[in-house]
Amino acid sequence: MQFRYNSSFIVLQTHLLELEKCEEKGDNYEWCGATPEPTVTPQPTPEAPTFDPAAVTCSNYATYETDPNLKVISCIGEDACKDEDKSLDVATSSSKIGVLVICDGKAACSGNVKHKMDAGKVVPVVVLCCGEDACKGSNYKFEVKDWATGVAAYAHCKEKNACTDAKFEVKAGHSLHVKCGGPASKKTCENAKVEVKGSGVATCSGNGCSNLASGYPKRRLDAAAPADTDS
Repeated sequence: MQFRYNSSFIVLQTHLLELEKCEEKGDNYEWCGATPEPTVTPQPTPEAPTFDPAAVTCSNYATYETDPNLKVISCIGEDACKDEDKSLDVATSSSKIGVLVICDGKAACSGNVKHKMDAGKVVPVVVLCCGEDACKGSNYKFEVKDWATGVAAYAHCKEKNACTDAKFEVKAGHSLHVKCGGPASKKTCENAKVEVKGSGVATCSGNGCSNLASGYPKRRLDAAAPADTDS
């Protein structure tokens, strides 16, 4: 007996076999060889960069020094920026989210020096005075002016006489937090002045705070200075 097959039937059978193969592979195409629709994978929304100035110290600043989101002023080495004023301003159009000033080395930022913020974007700022005499002198001044409010200003003084006679000052509406590291015998902040000019918060933490100029910090000290372990 002979069988005769219709050609369209054969074509149909072939397509069905191909479809079964696709389904076995988990491919939901109309037929084998079809171009698959692209799979759209949701992309996570990138997190906005953050900066905690309170976390930056003389011991760990290398972690932050190359952060592209910060304006970084580096004065590293003996007399590196002695007698040099530095503007801490950040342009309002800038994407920078904070300012980091590093004075690391003997007398790195000593002498006639002003580190001043008085225009532009409101961002946190921290000045590190790391090393003997790093920011020493009655003519050294870290200052945040009153063009705006809301700046959180921090300073960390470490090693012998690092901030002796220095002045740290912010205008009303800002906050100021100074850490004087090491034992009081190092006189890290000997006769230094920490002040908010007007309403605001001024704090000093660390054993070196006992050597501040009489009556400082001025305006308001919100909490007692914690014990200092960063010698």
